[in-house]
Amino acid sequence: GLSRAHFSRCFAESEGLPPAEFVLQQRLQRAAKLLTKADFLPVKEVAILCGFEEANYFSKVFRRCYGITPSQFRTTGMYANLRTPARRGVRAFDDEA
Repeated sequence: GLSRAHFSRCFAESEGLPPAEFVLQQRLQRAAKLLTKADFLPVKEVAILCGFEEANYFSKVFRRCYGITPSQFRTTGMYANLRTPARRGVRAFDDEA
């Protein structure tokens, strides 16, 4: 079998992101879709449905990825204009911002 480190390297070479970052982007893509298509759901509920335990953390990561808050994203209808859920190279886990 593969070691965790080897799998992570292979995955990153293939997808351009480490596995955890890839999963985070998938969760953010789902959140973006829900924010636009299920506007009756509060942002906190969207966060929970997409696997985020803390709404504040969700908002922080979402803003770092998309450049606006989940609420702003919802009101602008930005989802329809997106081709990819997040820009490659944006490190949503970094806590520098």
